[in-house]
Amino acid sequence: EAGTPQQLELGMHQGVLHGYGRILAVPHAWEGEALQRSGANFGGSVQLPHVRWNVHSAYQEFSGTWAGFHTTQLQWNKGPWSVNTRGLWHENNHFFRGNLHVQYTNGSHTLGIRQQYKQRAADQLHGWGMQYTWNTGQGQWATTLNKLGDRWTWRSQGSIAIRGLLFQGQGAYSSLSKDRWFYQLSISKT
Repeated sequence: EAGTPQQLELGMHQGVLHGYGRILAVPHAWEGEALQRSGANFGGSVQLPHVRWNVHSAYQEFSGTWAGFHTTQLQWNKGPWSVNTRGLWHENNHFFRGNLHVQYTNGSHTLGIRQQYKQRAADQLHGWGMQYTWNTGQGQWATTLNKLGDRWTWRSQGSIAIRGLLFQGQGAYSSLSKDRWFYQLSISKT
């Protein structure tokens, strides 16, 4: 009980594998003096030419009770395609969140699709979204459409430069807002 804080750190790098770990033990007598409480962090990654996978776990001690959360992310990129998936699990709150994002790029055009999932105890929330972007030498245009639970949102924005003038505009809609529609247009001299 009267000892001093102790820390152990480990690291590993072996080809495509990376790993780390840290354990911190803070005796109760030191809790008023230490910036951190007792905890542990572990994680690692695998890095290949087109794939990267990361995992991380963390535990923190609060008044004799341990709380833990875990994250993971998997990325795949090849040519015009990109896939990114993430997950988060918080043990004590029974909370899970997951995302999947797929994107395709062809020249100045990009199309993305996203899937979302959240769960806290028995409550579940699903959602999805789409995004399209077009970039040109003189301007850009982007639009997004999202649904999360009962809520729908849409947003579109763009800009173009013509003869020293910059035209910018955007519009948006949200199904649960009091003022559902929003528009804005601006012109400025470049």
